[in-house]
Amino acid sequence: MGLEHERRAHDIKKRIADALPQKLAETWESRVRERTLDKGGFTPLNEMLSFNVDPDFPDEAALHIHENLTKTPIEANRLMLEGLHMLAERLREDPQLAHLTKVSGYSWIVYNSPDILRKLGFRVSGFNHAKKTALATMDRDTFIRRFARQKAM
Repeated sequence: MGLEHERRAHDIKKRIADALPQKLAETWESRVRERTLDKGGFTPLNEMLSFNVDPDFPDEAALHIHENLTKTPIEANRLMLEGLHMLAERLREDPQLAHLTKVSGYSWIVYNSPDILRKLGFRVSGFNHAKKTALATMDRDTFIRRFARQKAM
C-alpha cells in the first residue's frame, strides 16, 4: 500500500470515527491497531506507538505511529512521548535489543513535521518529494539519554 493511499485512508477513517459515538470509535481504533500489530510484527509500546526490527535493517528499531482517530492533539502528544520513554527504557534494559544501534521512522508524518522531530532530537533526511516521505533517525545512545527516565538512586 502506497503512503499517499495510507494518508487518504487515514483521512477517511478519521471522518468516519468523528461521526461515530466515542466508545464505538475507540473500539474501532483499537481493532485497526490490533490488525496492524498482527500483520506487521510490531511490538506495542502503548496505544499510540509500536516498533519493529525489519530484517532489511536489523540494527534499527523502526517506530510506527498508530492511527489516531479519537485522541485530542494533547493526548496524542502525551502518548507519543510516553511511548518514546518506554522504548528508551527497553533499549536500556532488554538484552535482546542490545544489538540495535539506532531508532528510525520513515513516513509522511516525518515529511510533514520535520521541525517537531528535529526538536525531539531526530536527524531528518531522505526527503522524497514525489512520495512525500522522509526519514527520521537517532542513534541508540542519544535516544536513551534523551528519553529514558532517570533511575531512582
